[in-house]
Amino acid sequence: MVNVVLAWHIIVNMENCQTASEAWHRSCIRLSDILSVRMNIEQVREYCLTLPGATEDMPYGKDWLVFRIEGKIFLHIWLEAPLPTAAVKLTPERGEELRDAYNAISPAYHLNKTHWNDISIEEDLPEDMIKGLIDESYQLVLSGLPKKVQAKYSEAV
Repeated sequence: MVNVVLAWHIIVNMENCQTASEAWHRSCIRLSDILSVRMNIEQVREYCLTLPGATEDMPYGKDWLVFRIEGKIFLHIWLEAPLPTAAVKLTPERGEELRDAYNAISPAYHLNKTHWNDISIEEDLPEDMIKGLIDESYQLVLSGLPKKVQAKYSEAV
């Protein structure tokens, strides 16, 4: 697939270049920019653990990894999923909006589909968007905690 995309970029860029070598160079730069925006499951895990008070555990067995704030789950990772995904909690309206806009976001597998949304990690979502959705999920769960607990983390965020 990468070869096809790269070949397409070279052909498209040929008309603005003096040589095939110049087209190749421009295409590689653009393709590397595209490929570098993706995250993998380990990067998602590492990012989650940077959030104040975030913990990880495997309450459903060795194939599910969850991240919590004060015991409340804000992200699920099904380690045996056919495609790498992470489930984030969003408001129903926000989840529906994102599902309509992105093929890489769908109702979460084995979770309440009104609130939980699967993000296909290695698809076309940029890293900053994935991190933003993780933050949104974290903040949504944090906002449901008692005010005293929220205050403890508002200083850290």
